[in-house]
Amino acid sequence: MFYAKLMLKKFEASLNSFSAPFLDRLQVPLKSKDFPIGIVFFVASSVVLGSLCTKALLSGDSAVYLQQMKNLNFGARSVHIGYYLLGAGFIRIMPGSDVYAINLMNCLLGGLSIASVYFITFIICRKHIIALISGLFLLTHYLFIQNSIYAEVYTPQTCFLLLAVLLWLLDRPIITGLLFALSLLMTPSTIFALPFFFIVRPRLRPLFLFGITALVTVVIVISWVYENYFFSGRGLLGASRTPINLEVAFRKEGREIYSNFFLSIPFVAIGLLELFGRKEFRSFGIGLLTLWAASLFLGERFIDVPVQLPTYALLCVAGGLGVSLLIRIPREKPYAKIVFGIVLSAAVAVILVNGSTAFKKIRTFNRNHTIYCDTMIKMSKVARGDYFVIGDWSRGNIFRYYVPDKSFVSLIESWEWEELKEAIDARRQIWILKGYRGIFTFLNRFGYKVEQFGCIYKASPRK
Repeated sequence: MFYAKLMLKKFEASLNSFSAPFLDRLQVPLKSKDFPIGIVFFVASSVVLGSLCTKALLSGDSAVYLQQMKNLNFGARSVHIGYYLLGAGFIRIMPGSDVYAINLMNCLLGGLSIASVYFITFIICRKHIIALISGLFLLTHYLFIQNSIYAEVYTPQTCFLLLAVLLWLLDRPIITGLLFALSLLMTPSTIFALPFFFIVRPRLRPLFLFGITALVTVVIVISWVYENYFFSGRGLLGASRTPINLEVAFRKEGREIYSNFFLSIPFVAIGLLELFGRKEFRSFGIGLLTLWAASLFLGERFIDVPVQLPTYALLCVAGGLGVSLLIRIPREKPYAKIVFGIVLSAAVAVILVNGSTAFKKIRTFNRNHTIYCDTMIKMSKVARGDYFVIGDWSRGNIFRYYVPDKSFVSLIESWEWEELKEAIDARRQIWILKGYRGIFTFLNRFGYKVEQFGCIYKASPRK
């Protein structure tokens, strides 16, 4: 027992000495003059994201989330109960359509995420221009933008987690615990960030206050839906039943890193060298590494889930530190000014190119989703009698949001041809939300004429 206690004390002492240089760097408090730039940056980022906001739904998930918020149904799919509670209040406060209101809420949380990256970077390096560059790297990150302008849980999760990191760096353990709990209530993958907090500030009292605050908050909120939260298909424990294909996971993350960071990858790589190379940054770098590794090896179970979005946001901090390192390399004044100008120009050029590429893709993405949602509304007005609908889960749930009194059959998943044959025998009008292989030939064989209606298809029996 004595030996075990001794080893535990040695481990605690080594962990404290490892994190001490970084914590010492954080001792300089923020001044009142440090806040205005961050606040303006938050407002500007929210406006930019808001300019991309639409009245369309992103996916079947978005449709289900919004319907549950409208119905105050927090028990189903309760792994996102925090998002339902937040959104249910927001759509009742905001005027206009519920779809636009919930999308706009994500825009505001996206702007807050960018401001959080700004403040995290500033606390680490104490340079406003570097902090702004880190925030702009995130603002031009396509995956982040996509999740920030539609009703999805991953930007709210990232937002509250980044705020928790920020407050943890400022040694505010109780508020940090509350923010971590809110992030965890958005989606359970926040749990992969837990080692980060232990590594960055391994002090018993703040860890206790952080842990007890987070635990009590989560227990209070999920106490009446705990079974669904923990054991549903994508619950905190239930998701572990889905196996991880590491080959697919590595390919997915490779695509995400290349397509979203694009030209900023060199700055991020240099920033990671800065984090791991300098003693005073190393605990933050190791914490970031554990977040990435835990999210990859434990979290990459679903191809449609951007589980690494919080990691990518913190990599934007690394990107800013990479710019800072390049600026500091020359010591002599004439060269220092020249290098400063070159590096800063390169960073601005990268931000402009990345932003132009990302915004162009987003506008195309928005146009396609807006067309589809508008088509659903038009279809509900012209569809004849007891029509029959074929659609995949995602498009089908968007249809069901706009036409709540109708259901759809998913042939791509269950191939329920019997229901389709019954509809054909009854000579019902058939609407196809997505062009499935062989379905048009099949309908033609039974005397149906297939026509395109916007971005979907209408099949009517020939006379």
